[in-house]
Amino acid sequence: GGVPVVDVPTVGLWPRVALTGEGCLLVAMAQSGLVVVYNTNTGEVARRFHTAPKPAPMLHVNGRLPWIVVATENSVLQVWAADRGILEHELAAGVTPFWAPSLSLDGSRVAFAYMVRPQEGRRGRTGLHVWDLATDGVEGVETPYLGPSLSPDGQHMLSGAPLADPPGP
Repeated sequence: GGVPVVDVPTVGLWPRVALTGEGCLLVAMAQSGLVVVYNTNTGEVARRFHTAPKPAPMLHVNGRLPWIVVATENSVLQVWAADRGILEHELAAGVTPFWAPSLSLDGSRVAFAYMVRPQEGRRGRTGLHVWDLATDGVEGVETPYLGPSLSPDGQHMLSGAPLADPPGP
């Protein structure tokens, strides 16, 4: 046999769908906040639930855990258990816009980048935050580095910055 294919209707759902829960679940989200979770073994709908109205696109999934990270239009990050349709964690980020969240494989931390737009007489800033889900503590640093990725245990972060000039030999 070949590779099994799960054919799911995504009409009205954003084109980004993702596998989570060690590949057992396929998650798709509509602009209305409707999340549809499919069982990849059967192709059947396993769960439907709503996140906040008008969420940003699904931002990140955890390949091991059945969790997804979404953002609301009022700059709140949410961690949902996709298999149960339950909001597990919520953080008012306090900075907008934010993007590129990374959920550690053990589910202990979420890293995300943020940008504070320039205001009159002040230049914009970018930085990274790490949200500890056990304590709800958030630590951050102002830096040009973006696109954080957490190690499986959430203890280390890798990030990169756009280069003005490629490095020389």
